[in-house]
Amino acid sequence: MAAVLSTIPGSLSTYVLSDIAADGTIKHDVVPGGGDGVIYTVCIDNTANTADCYLKIYDVTSGVTVGTTAPHMQFWAPAGQKIQYNTTLGLTLPTGFSYAVIARTPGTPGTTNPTSAVKVYVTVDAI
Repeated sequence: MAAVLSTIPGSLSTYVLSDIAADGTIKHDVVPGGGDGVIYTVCIDNTANTADCYLKIYDVTSGVTVGTTAPHMQFWAPAGQKIQYNTTLGLTLPTGFSYAVIARTPGTPGTTNPTSAVKVYVTVDAI
């Protein structure tokens, strides 16, 4: 399933990114206008898996090789759980917003897809 970007009128964040089947396939340049953004909330639903997973976010619009390219930031989701991260000032991605979800391996390495679907929701504002 492809990632879906919806507009949220009148809120802190302009968009919510919804990916109900996030995996190790990189999704490039997900902020409208082709570039930078500010992340305010990240919610990861890993309830369908028995292994931890990591949402890896890259500050680029293209050129990521999952397992080789170092992520700009990452968010951990424990096995069998949902977790939400909130920021008051936002996390800025000055170049772009690309992402992938990898099972078991934090940091740069790792290419293993989660066994079952991982749902990812991110509120983001284009800057």
